[in-house]
Amino acid sequence: MEELFRLPQQVGSRWASMENPLGTRGAGDASNHGRKGSPCRGCKSGESFDMAQVEGGAGQVRRIWITLNDRSPQMLRGLVLRCYWDGSEKPAVEAPIGDFFGLALGRMTAFENAWFDNPEGRSFNCRIPMPLM
Repeated sequence: MEELFRLPQQVGSRWASMENPLGTRGAGDASNHGRKGSPCRGCKSGESFDMAQVEGGAGQVRRIWITLNDRSPQMLRGLVLRCYWDGSEKPAVEAPIGDFFGLALGRMTAFENAWFDNPEGRSFNCRIPMPLM
């Protein structure tokens, strides 16, 4: 069985964040001269944005980590996570943020299991290995 916390030696890694939304190699600290230049971004109603849109070669999403400043039931049920694989126009994952991360009733609560956690009741982690575009 593969250990969740170890990256196999033959695998390279990328980190997609608000400073490097497309996960470009070596671009994670390119904004603001290597300092946190854009650690977060707002998202208006009806707006969407792409993260980790990597072209060419096989890959795997090994962790999704999200924090929100508004953790109300309306936001947990109103923000939708969509994941697309292999150029598909139909999402393989489409769920409200709270539901996807195990908070289906729209209420924040601390919890941990093998695949998901919200250890302090403030952030969301998912470690289900998923294919990357």
